[in-house]
Amino acid sequence: MTGGQIAALIAAVAFAVLVVFICIFIIQLNKTLKEANKSINSVTNDLDIITKDTEDILSITNVLLENVNKNLETVEPVFKAASDLGESVSDLNNATRNASDRFKSRKGSFVKNSVTAFGASFVGKMFANKNKKKNK
Repeated sequence: MTGGQIAALIAAVAFAVLVVFICIFIIQLNKTLKEANKSINSVTNDLDIITKDTEDILSITNVLLENVNKNLETVEPVFKAASDLGESVSDLNNATRNASDRFKSRKGSFVKNSVTAFGASFVGKMFANKNKKKNK
């Protein structure tokens, strides 16, 4: 065997080893792609189930929201009446406070004038009664 034949034999063996490794790699790649395909199919099926469940939940949520809105329409007049009552009570408190303040500001002169008028009336009646007794 000559040097060229030995080189050709080495090249042929190297090529055969390369082909074997490429075949092993392709077989492994094929297995990996099959597993990836199975995983994608599983995820797709699970996603379909999740989507259906989500649609059911959203449907129930819409029904609940409609019920809440109807109940809110029913209860809203009660809150409006309570608000109006609160405003009325506040107005009454303000009116009472204003009347009390006016009474307090007039209190000194009102009491003085009332006592004077009462005292004069009482004294006048006492003297009238004494004069009636003396005249008899």
